Amino acid sequence: MSYDPLTEDAILTAIRSTRGSSFDPASLYSPSSFSPAASEYGLRVDGTPKGEGFLGLLPMEGGDVMTEQSVGVEFDGNETLIPSIVPTLSQEEISYLAGGGDARANDSIMDKAITHAQDRRARGLSPFADPPLLQQEQRSTFLDDLFSESLEMTPEPQNTNNMIDILSSIYNIKDTTNLKEFINNVAEIESSGGTDTVSDISSARGIFQFLTKGEGNAFVTGLNRTKATYKARGLEVPSWVEEAKDHGDPNLLSREQQVELFLANLYQQKGTDKLFKRILSGDRDAQKEMYGKYHHTIPDITKNKRIKEIFS
Repeated sequence: MSYDPLTEDAILTAIRSTRGSSFDPASLYSPSSFSPAASEYGLRVDGTPKGEGFLGLLPMEGGDVMTEQSVGVEFDGNETLIPSIVPTLSQEEISYLAGGGDARANDSIMDKAITHAQDRRARGLSPFADPPLLQQEQRSTFLDDLFSESLEMTPEPQNTNNMIDILSSIYNIKDTTNLKEFINNVAEIESSGGTDTVSDISSARGIFQFLTKGEGNAFVTGLNRTKATYKARGLEVPSWVEEAKDHGDPNLLSREQQVELFLANLYQQKGTDKLFKRILSGDRDAQKEMYGKYHHTIPDITKNKRIKEIFS
C-alpha cells in the first residue's frame, strides 16, 4: 500500500477509526522506537528527536540555533515535555530565549506555551510541531502495518493554500462575505484601501500597516504566525514567507499575501477565536473590537470618529 503525504489530523483520524476514540497519540512517540540519527537537531531530554518547531530555526547569540526549547510541565498529574517556542510569543520574548533566557523564569512565555500545548492536546495532537517521530517514510511504514489490504483509507482533504479558505474550514462557514468586509474595512482605515501604504510617522508599511523596525517588529511576528498557521494545518509554508523575512517590506508582497499575513497574525493570538466567529456571523462590533485589541493594539483608537463610521 502507498499513501499521499498526511497531516497529523489525518493520521490520528485513521488510527482512531481502528483503535477507538480514546487512542493517545503520545503512545506513538516512544523514544526507543527511533535512533538519535532521526533528527539533525538533537534529542530532547526524554530521548525523542527534536524538530524544526513552529517558527523554524531561530538564531541564538553565539551562533547556535534554537527550535523548540522544551520545558517540563504537569498535565493530569504527569510530567510532560512541551515546547516553549510557540507562535504566540512576542518578538521580545523570542529575543529573550535567543539570548539564553530560561523560559521557566518568564511567566508570560510559560503561560503562552502551556495554553498552546493544551489547545493541541485537546485536538489530539502532540504539543510539538509536526513531530519528527512520524516522518513521511516512517508514516508510510506505520500505516502499512496498521491497515490491512482490505481496509480502504481515505485521507482527509488538504486545505487550499489561502487563509480565507483555511479560516472558512476551521469555522465551518461557506459564505466569506462578512470576513472580506472586515478585511476591507481595516484596509480602508490603515491605508485608504491600499493607496497610502508608507507611513510618514513610523516604520509601518503595507495595506495593513505592519511595523517593520524596532524591538516590537510586528511584520516579522506576523510572518512567524503565518508560518505557524500553515504548519498547524499540515500545509506547505509558501516561499514568500521566508523571503519576506529577508526583505522586510510588506509593500513587496501581493495584496493576497498581505491579507494572509493580516488574518494569520490575528488567528494565532489568544482571544481572537470568539471574535472571528462573531465577525463571520456579521457582527460589526466584533470587527471593531478585533481591530482595536489585536491589530492596532490600542483599544481606544476605535473611538476615532472615522473608524467608528467605517465599522458602523
